Amino acid sequence: MSFALYAVGFALFSAAIGLGSYLWWTNTPWIAWCLIGALPCFALVICIEYVRERPLIDVRWLTAATFVRWATIAIICRFVQSEQSVGVMTMLRDFGLANDDIRPLSLAILGGAIAGLAVSAWLVTPARLIWLVLASLLLAACAAYLNSFSSTLTRVPQVIVSQAMMGMAGAMFIGPSFIFGLGRVLAERGVRMTSFIALFGITQSVGTLVGNAFTQTYLYHAQQYHLADLAAQTERSDTTVSALTTTLSSQYLSVLTDPALRAAEGVQALSQQVVLNARVAAYNDVFLAISAIAAFGALILLCFMAAGRIRVFLDQRFGRTTS
Repeated sequence: MSFALYAVGFALFSAAIGLGSYLWWTNTPWIAWCLIGALPCFALVICIEYVRERPLIDVRWLTAATFVRWATIAIICRFVQSEQSVGVMTMLRDFGLANDDIRPLSLAILGGAIAGLAVSAWLVTPARLIWLVLASLLLAACAAYLNSFSSTLTRVPQVIVSQAMMGMAGAMFIGPSFIFGLGRVLAERGVRMTSFIALFGITQSVGTLVGNAFTQTYLYHAQQYHLADLAAQTERSDTTVSALTTTLSSQYLSVLTDPALRAAEGVQALSQQVVLNARVAAYNDVFLAISAIAAFGALILLCFMAAGRIRVFLDQRFGRTTS
């Protein structure tokens, strides 16, 4: 019963969050019904597991402060990876690049992931787990910030370094975060392994789904804002706009003899440039927002570390027992 409710609830939640930004949240009624149906499923799972003597998912154990903090950081780490899958890749495809054109970028991401895995394997110790996750968040923040300066001329060579950094960041946090939770499970002889696996899967899935939905939704609203702003600056009466329209329409001299048709094509070409510039500006806003979220996650992690050090200091100073 618990697993059936969990599976149904997570399927409904994933369908709503995963497709909401494509079909749009307010245009498709079944998205709301899926979210409404997911809530009682999750609530029933929590109620059933909370009162069982031998729960499949130990709710009390997972809601301890340590795991709440761990889940928060894990979701943020997965969340910021949407900058790569939805942000940069989609932007390059908007510029007309095909899979063959993006191949060098994919290889750079693969190289960054391998480097991140190697660094984690080389440096990982129980005391360094949290530092590796912190380094992952800072790398992701820097990579997203570098991409926030994109333009209509941005192509694969301009984003190779930043995306290799993002690939490295993605590989660096997976291992330490998994080992951190697994260590807590093994310390209790593995009796709560199913609870940890469920929580780890939820953090990764929810972080990915929510990150993609946020990126696409914020991109749409940012594009509409920049499109309205640019459209207000491109009045036909402006001499600069008229000169640009004339320049664009002159490209059709060899194929169109009618001046009215050439002027219409020039206006259409100008509109396309306005839309493209608005979309690039929206991507820059998205990258900057993701950079800020990654930096905020790093700040939260530093606060957790500082709080832990303070508790240890107080325990040593006054002989209290840590919670």
